[in-house]
Amino acid sequence: MRTMNLLLLTVSLTLTITACDSGIDGVDVETRNASAQPSAEETEEARIAEILSLENCAWRGPYVRENTKADVGLLDYGAYYWTLFGTAPTGASLRLKGKYPRARYFSFNTYKMNGTTAPYHGLVDKIIEPNAGQPANPFLTGNKRGVDSTYTIDVVWDDDNDSTNNDLGPNQLLTDLYDQATYDAQYASDYLSIFPTFNALERGFEMMYRVYVHDEAADGLGGVDFPQMELTLNGVTYDDQEEICQLLAIKDSTIDAPLMDAEKQYRPLRENGNPYTPKDYYKDENGQPAENGEITWRASYDQGHDMRCPFLGQCEREGPRAVGFYPNLDNGYLHTWVDNRKGAVILTEGKLPITPKTLAGGGTYDDTDAQLRYWSLCSYEFYSQRNTDCVFDEQLLLDEDRRYAIVTSKKKDRPENAIEACGYNWLEFPEWGDNLALLHDPSKSTGRINNDYDALLLNRQMTRYDGFDQGVQSTATPGDEIRVMGEYLQRSRYLSVVAFEELPCRNVVR
Repeated sequence: MRTMNLLLLTVSLTLTITACDSGIDGVDVETRNASAQPSAEETEEARIAEILSLENCAWRGPYVRENTKADVGLLDYGAYYWTLFGTAPTGASLRLKGKYPRARYFSFNTYKMNGTTAPYHGLVDKIIEPNAGQPANPFLTGNKRGVDSTYTIDVVWDDDNDSTNNDLGPNQLLTDLYDQATYDAQYASDYLSIFPTFNALERGFEMMYRVYVHDEAADGLGGVDFPQMELTLNGVTYDDQEEICQLLAIKDSTIDAPLMDAEKQYRPLRENGNPYTPKDYYKDENGQPAENGEITWRASYDQGHDMRCPFLGQCEREGPRAVGFYPNLDNGYLHTWVDNRKGAVILTEGKLPITPKTLAGGGTYDDTDAQLRYWSLCSYEFYSQRNTDCVFDEQLLLDEDRRYAIVTSKKKDRPENAIEACGYNWLEFPEWGDNLALLHDPSKSTGRINNDYDALLLNRQMTRYDGFDQGVQSTATPGDEIRVMGEYLQRSRYLSVVAFEELPCRNVVR
């Protein structure tokens, strides 16, 4: 009897195991487990949802390519951005309390409230002092990275709209305030420098928080929380973030794209010239026309100049830079427009300055040999300002001389050998060109026709280190880029797909 029961038990177990292996519906376990795994589409949706959750009532965004409502202002794919736009009550004082993120770089920038979206003042990680008793600033050369260290920043309201007459102490961030007369004066002096979409309440202010190249193991905030606000108003100190957002009338959405007026500003420029013609731009030491290729890279100075120079050939300019589109005060910029009717493929080659390697995280902050803090090249729809693609320094494929080769083309025109296995980085050319019709947002479309054959390429160069005099920050006069930057000024040329596919693969070391 015991033998029979054991036999029946063995048969029962065998049938049970077989049933489990095949599944009661005839599907084996491996197949069932595979079908239970999220699809690639579901995984991507989850990734984007996690990115979009990185905001609160004060810090709106993030301004990244994945956030289609906040892909404005010519974003860099290597960075995360958040804005804090509000109004300053008379007599109020504001503090920001935060932790140093695990990243290559972070900063706070404030902006001119005159409609130009140019930077006003900034605080960069290296000069932000930690609170008393805290670990040393992790962004200083040789210091440990990833330490749990805190800082406090005092916001200083600049009531007279003049950043040159303030005696600021450590960790003080100067903030411009909106004044209608200042805005009107700027519009009267240079209408091309104003963005009609700009609007603000009296005593309005704008600031932006940036985190560049967060460690691979961290999120876009660099593994820390947002800087927290502390507001003192009428003798009462508030630390509840929602309450402070209401008291400062913080804008509860991302900013609108700072668009040029299509009819009054942009279309007349395109009707009177095109941005692809070099127009004898480069100059030698004597100010005479120098070497000039068909694709011209120009240093950026200010919004009005950066429109008149490439479109109209009016490139004379003196004075400090005041670049628009909410730029980073620590960045210098080079830009060019390309026209794929002249060649479906644009090949950009140059020498990469030395930048710190932080992406993998850990260790100490090592920038002892650095020439620049950060370098990237991005492609954009110019009118909509939407990011199409980017590549930054640690992603570049370099040969033994630190030279790179970046291919830009539309997806359909991508050469077969424009791949990393062949030593080339690839940037996508915007499918809708300048996107003058704003096709990403049909509710804003006005029936305008895109210039779908052009793209804006933008090179960011952050913080030139002492001893490196060939970055864009060393240029001083429009046209001196070749003479000043030498081999560090990228050169771009047009090729057909067939011609590019005849090029050999590159020997790269990383």
